Amino acid sequence: DITDSFPVVHKDTDETVLMDQDYHKQMLSLRQKVSPREVVVGWFSTGLDINATSAVIHAFYCTKESQFTATAVLPGPVHLLVDTTLSGATFGIKAFVNIRTAVAESLL
Repeated sequence: DITDSFPVVHKDTDETVLMDQDYHKQMLSLRQKVSPREVVVGWFSTGLDINATSAVIHAFYCTKESQFTATAVLPGPVHLLVDTTLSGATFGIKAFVNIRTAVAESLL
């Protein structure tokens, strides 16, 4: 179950994405004081599609600094993409995970 979330503070510029990693660490530390069993399973954003900003932020959540811990069930962090345009009758929510494959590994 996903029981809680907090925002990913970031700023897009023409050349890069700046993410406040210290904010993430502080918020996680505060959350774990209240609920020590909570763990990072991923992150969320709003929009219709994955973009370059998504890739940069997701790369952070793939590192140990995010405190995401891979498991057999969840080998990579989840990226929830929430469509807030309300163009349909319901929220559009998509979930993405990245998975290493033998083909991708051989290309590196």
